[in-house]
Order: sequence, then structure tokens, then C-alpha cells
Amino acid sequence: SIIVSDSYLLNNNVQKENSIIRDGIRINPGFGTAEDGAKFDYEIIDKGSSFSFEYEVTIPTDKSTYYYQMIKTIESCLNDKISIGANTNNGFGRFELSKSRYYFYNLSSTNDIWKWLEKSYLNESEGIEKLEEIKVLNNINPFRINQSNFTITFTANIDNSLIIGSTDPKVESDKIHLKSNGEAVLSGSSLKGAVRARAEKILNTISINQDEMHKLKELLFGYIQHEFIIEKDNNGNEIVKPDKINGSIYKETKIKSLKGKLQVSENTFKEK
Repeated sequence: SIIVSDSYLLNNNVQKENSIIRDGIRINPGFGTAEDGAKFDYEIIDKGSSFSFEYEVTIPTDKSTYYYQMIKTIESCLNDKISIGANTNNGFGRFELSKSRYYFYNLSSTNDIWKWLEKSYLNESEGIEKLEEIKVLNNINPFRINQSNFTITFTANIDNSLIIGSTDPKVESDKIHLKSNGEAVLSGSSLKGAVRARAEKILNTISINQDEMHKLKELLFGYIQHEFIIEKDNNGNEIVKPDKINGSIYKETKIKSLKGKLQVSENTFKEK
């Protein structure tokens, strides 16, 4: 019953204004330092960017109340309850719905069908807004979503100094503090990395059963597990070749993964 269209940035100058490159590294949990050869970078759409979002719902006349509740629930969830895209556990992909408009078309009416096909709502003065339907929709509450989330909100001050490294070809310094939309950022990946490092120390200290400790750590932070099938020749002998992993090359790699339960938010620094 729902058709969702692609969303596009409202700002046409995407490359210069909206997309930025961030650095990432993999930390060795035993030494607390960056793994050799494990640096990577990725492109993100920066905070403050605006998208247009459009979806259509076909509403049966005998189930209109249920569908209206569904529509109101979607609208509610778009306000910081769902995250879209990659790295959502690091605080990426959270949206806030700035405004919404609803247009109702009676598909038994030829005139309404033409206006729906022509997307007349793009021209606000010609958009079909049936006031009775809008009034009914506005008086309906969304479905209640039961969640059992535990949330910690805290305020922190920088005790001395802080740098979350980034690079900028326009700046002479080799490394500058990470910024988003012109503001200094405490990135979600850095915050989550600090929480993970401390959690691992606590678990390693108090845990008697190492297997249970490992399972709890995987549940909290997620994991990616590689299963390797060793390449063999026609006689069943292993074919060993130089490889960065552990000295063997593998015919096939299967990946198991689990998304962690812990989610963090990115934050910008505010002056006192």
C-alpha cells in the first residue's frame, strides 16, 4: 500500500556544501593503538542538510482509520526515532521532520487522477487538500510503540584539551579538530570507542567465565565474524600462499555479523 520515492538534497551544490570526508581507524583492543594498515575514510552528508521526502499510500475506504494511524505513526517515527543509512549506532542517519503536507486524491474521480499523475501538488496553489480528510487525520493518534530502551543523558565539560583528528587541505596544521557544519564535534565513533575500551576493561576484570564475557561484549557492541574455507588442490592438500591474514589464502569467505545494542549520538561543543 506504500510507495516511497527517492529523496534528494534540496541544496543543488552537493559536493561543495553538503558532503565531507572523514577518517577512520581500527583500534587494537590489547594495545589501544591503531592497527597497522587499518586506516580508511568515508564520505558523509553533513549535519544541517535538508531532503525532500515523499511517499504515497493507497487507502481502502473501509480501513481508512487504520491507515490514518499508520500514516501518523510514520510521521512520528521520522522525528528522531529511526535512523537511516550506515553507522547508525555511531549516531549517523538521524532525521527531524521539519514540516509535512498531506494531499488526498479520490481515484474514482477523473479530475483527481489527472492531478495526481501531473503531481499538481508541486505547485502549492493547485494542490488538492481535502479539508475534511485533513481534519480527520490530524485528530488521530499514532500507534503506541512499546520499547524497552535504557538511555543515559549526561553533560560533560572538557577538563583540559581534546582533539579528534581531521585534516583540511586549506589549513596549514597537519591535524585539526573534527568539525561538522562549522562546529567542533564529539564524534559518535570516538565516544563509542571510549565506552567500548572502558567496558572491555571492566568485563575483563570482573568476568570469571570468559565465554560469557565475550558474548556480552558482542551483544553490546556487535561483531563481524569471518569463516574461512581453505583452498585445496585436487588431491585434498591445502594450498598455502602468502596472505596478510595468517599465511594462507582462502577460497571463500563467509561473514556472520550482529548489530550491537549500544547506540551513541554525535554532539557539538557549546561555549559556556
